[in-house]
Amino acid sequence: MGFLHHTLNFVLNKIKRQKKISYKKWRKQFVELTNEERHLIAEQLNIITSRPCFTLIVECNNISVGFIRETLESLVGQHYEEWTALIKYKGAENRHLEVTLNSFKDERISIYTPDAEIKGSWVGLISSGDLLHEAALFAIAKTVIEEDEIKVVYTDNDHVDSKKRFMDPYMKPDWNSDLFTGTNYLGLLTFFARNVWEKSFSSIGSDHKALVEAMSEIDSRLIVHVPYVLASKRVTNNKDHLQPEIVDVNYPLPMKPPRVSVLIPTRDKGKLLKRCLESVLEMTDYPDYEVVIIDHESIEPLARETIDEFGLKDNCVITSFEGEFNFSAMINRGVEKASGEVFVLLNNDTEVLQEFWLKSLISQVCREDVGVVGAVLLFSNNTIQHAGVHPNVDGLMGHGHKHWPAESNGYFGRLRIPHQVAAVTGACLAIEKAVWYLVGGLDEGELAVAYNDIDLCFKVRNVGLKIILDPRIRLLHHESASRGFDNNPKAKARLTKEQDVMLSRWKDKMFLDPAYNPNLSFENTSFRLSVYKNTTSVKNYLD
Repeated sequence: MGFLHHTLNFVLNKIKRQKKISYKKWRKQFVELTNEERHLIAEQLNIITSRPCFTLIVECNNISVGFIRETLESLVGQHYEEWTALIKYKGAENRHLEVTLNSFKDERISIYTPDAEIKGSWVGLISSGDLLHEAALFAIAKTVIEEDEIKVVYTDNDHVDSKKRFMDPYMKPDWNSDLFTGTNYLGLLTFFARNVWEKSFSSIGSDHKALVEAMSEIDSRLIVHVPYVLASKRVTNNKDHLQPEIVDVNYPLPMKPPRVSVLIPTRDKGKLLKRCLESVLEMTDYPDYEVVIIDHESIEPLARETIDEFGLKDNCVITSFEGEFNFSAMINRGVEKASGEVFVLLNNDTEVLQEFWLKSLISQVCREDVGVVGAVLLFSNNTIQHAGVHPNVDGLMGHGHKHWPAESNGYFGRLRIPHQVAAVTGACLAIEKAVWYLVGGLDEGELAVAYNDIDLCFKVRNVGLKIILDPRIRLLHHESASRGFDNNPKAKARLTKEQDVMLSRWKDKMFLDPAYNPNLSFENTSFRLSVYKNTTSVKNYLD
């Protein structure tokens, strides 16, 4: 979709807000097909000349075998008919299974054996009880026909309980290798090109570590996400599926940990600054760091006293900034005074809560393919203020998981896993010195106050490096307590100008998010279903 289309959607969404709707209604509108749409699929199938074949291996045991009929009915009911199914049964001989399979009288369905022939050019794995959307294979077939070099294709899915109620859609991001390292979010429904399957995946099963290693060998551009709800995972009536299995992933510090410069811009607000500085120096267990305080004409007595006090410490540096408030310029002047190989931008209204915070930031940012790392920031009421940044109706970008409880695991466990995001806030942001100078630091000319951190992240992504949120790192943040909010006419005009700069500079890239999904809302409450036109649907294939 083009830049103007995106911008128009943002404007329309902001003007015409709708209340959150139930998933049942949402599914009816965006997932379920009408007879007219089924007719359109039939018409398109008549003109498709290339017809890839899909082989589905259906796993079942003596517990799930009772659901095999429903799974096979969803497969037999596919509009796209080029498929085979291999039933992989684990258990003693089962008469019910034999009778069920024979009742279909479909030569495409057979029992899996170790030497079974894989007839399809694409291979997928599902479990007995899982259901396929009637257009699932049609949509996937069109995808692999149009992008014939891809190696892996996966979809979104929802869940279905024992009463056949559809619920809890899992709207996945595009390929996010760090998220996958922490949890196997591909799940249902994923297909592998047969040569890739036979080489790397046929013997892996559900071994997560082996899956991560195998996926790392595939060019990320050849892993394609189809953002449609095309399958339903069978679940029990509890909510365990909302918290998938998580692997705690950690990276070591370099053999010689780099020197770090913590850059803290400040003006007055002595109480905030003192609490911030004390928390940094008392809590931090990192072996080699300095604090660079950039003072913007502070005159408040407590602020002056605090700056003078900490300026006497061996690992604190004070530099002055004069003139109109310009966050970007302040940080750039601080960088000029810094001696570290890694810079950490830190607001003066933050408070460190964990001894390991800096070690964790540095262990992430020193990875070869990472450019920027951020942390989760908490409001004083113990709810989340920031957990990564997503495209947003209000102000173009918004904070992920905002106002979720601090103890929450997040959307399908997201807040327990370091993962790629579109951007992170400059209130706590780590970046290597070399990367900083590679992208030119902060834009003090056109982005003096707002969006300079987002712009920095976009510049870093533009040179092929990742932006990582490590949600295990937590700081307290009194948002904009030292600067205030943009609510006077002059500030609003400046903010509008900075928004225009971002839209003009980044255009469609403003809306590329490695952590989000177009089926999710771009309103300020994240990870809710969207009810606007940006929502995707398998019906889009019928346009």
